[in-house]
Amino acid sequence: DQLSSLRLIGNNTNSGAIGGDDDSRNSAARRDSTLADDVRIIGWVTRGSGLDVHTEFKVVVHLTRGENLTIMRRYTDFAMLREVLCQRFYTFRKRIPHLPPKKAFGKFEDKFLKERESGLQFFLAYVMLHPVIGRSSIIKQWLQGPTAATTSPI
Repeated sequence: DQLSSLRLIGNNTNSGAIGGDDDSRNSAARRDSTLADDVRIIGWVTRGSGLDVHTEFKVVVHLTRGENLTIMRRYTDFAMLREVLCQRFYTFRKRIPHLPPKKAFGKFEDKFLKERESGLQFFLAYVMLHPVIGRSSIIKQWLQGPTAATTSPI
């Protein structure tokens, strides 16, 4: 089940920590706003060695409650998010932006990673700031996990 796989990505052990209760239609906060009012990918880090080398993108989310959330996510995390969102929000599936393409060789070159970062930024801004998708439990779960760090604005 794709939703279960998404929960594993975020290692969700604190349900509802971001944005309160799940998709409750009775919540005034849920009806009035998305979870975030800004999202940026501000770089990447290549980790691992040998066959286990991968790139993680640093995502900074400004939550509507005033805090900033910083998470690290791999391309596969974005791909899983898109797949689950397209299943859950079937009527929006054609409007959800496609992810930048994969590449077998040269996938750690700066030029390729800058282009990938730009494509992932476009995708993430669309889904996070969308009035329906942006307040879903799927987005909450994707934002949670061991690499999530919340900070209050200065």
